[in-house]
Amino acid sequence: MTEYVAARFFADVIAPVMALLNLGTAWAAAAAHTRGYGRRTFLRLFARYVACFVVGIAVPVALAQAGKRWEVWPGHPGFPSGHETFTVSAAMCLVLLHGARRWLLPGVVASALMGWAVVRAGFHHPPEVAGAVVLGVAGAAAVCRRLRPLPPEVLPDEAAKRCTGE
Repeated sequence: MTEYVAARFFADVIAPVMALLNLGTAWAAAAAHTRGYGRRTFLRLFARYVACFVVGIAVPVALAQAGKRWEVWPGHPGFPSGHETFTVSAAMCLVLLHGARRWLLPGVVASALMGWAVVRAGFHHPPEVAGAVVLGVAGAAAVCRRLRPLPPEVLPDEAAKRCTGE
């Protein structure tokens, strides 16, 4: 019974925590890259980060919801898991936007914990979680790589060179 309660707790808590982590790291990255360049530059870069992670999460989750129109198992139209898709997409956004060195392990841990939680709580079966992992990784990678949160035109020349490594 205690394990079930813990699973329900993690299933409800992990996704909002991942969203807040994305928002906080977007704020911190925008602040670090635009220090001394004014509020307007900061807000433009922060908006770019937020747009990237919102779209990077929303696209895979929308596809997961569309996939639930078909029943994979009789009486359980849950392929792929929306909880896991959200968590994996958020983790991928953190990894792609802020570096694998810092965010890969926490992202994998959060995703594994969410996968365990939704299966243990009885919301999903393991193949639904596996499908969500594939969808979350592929969807977030496609979106985040395309949006590029640090375009040179957003920042002044010196900051752009520092951010892009030129």
